[in-house]
Amino acid sequence: GLVGGTMADLYGRKFVLVITGMALLPTALTAAAATTIGAVVFARACAAAVAMATASSAIAYVFELAPLRRRGMMPAIWGAAATSAWACVRMAALHTRSSSMSKHGWRVVGGGPHLFLALAQLLSLCSLPESPG
Repeated sequence: GLVGGTMADLYGRKFVLVITGMALLPTALTAAAATTIGAVVFARACAAAVAMATASSAIAYVFELAPLRRRGMMPAIWGAAATSAWACVRMAALHTRSSSMSKHGWRVVGGGPHLFLALAQLLSLCSLPESPG
């Protein structure tokens, strides 16, 4: 939170969100490719640190770009987007349990959500301007 917010104040919110999105990709891929539970835990801990830096910048960025009359709705949309990643991964995990991939299903759960969120974050930032604040 504090590091991400300070970096966003110095370099701009969009810049911090692009950097954290790029940092989230290797953590997600590491978790998905891990062969031990220790590697998954390490990769997820790194992803959590990156997510903390993302959160403060993302909230401020969304509120700065949203029109005043729609700002109350923005946290709900942001929360729904983040929750949809977890829902998709849970559905994939249920599928892998009943398929031939059952011995690798934990990789989907370990790296899937962060990979989805990182890609969504980076793709959504392509068309958005730098924050005015």
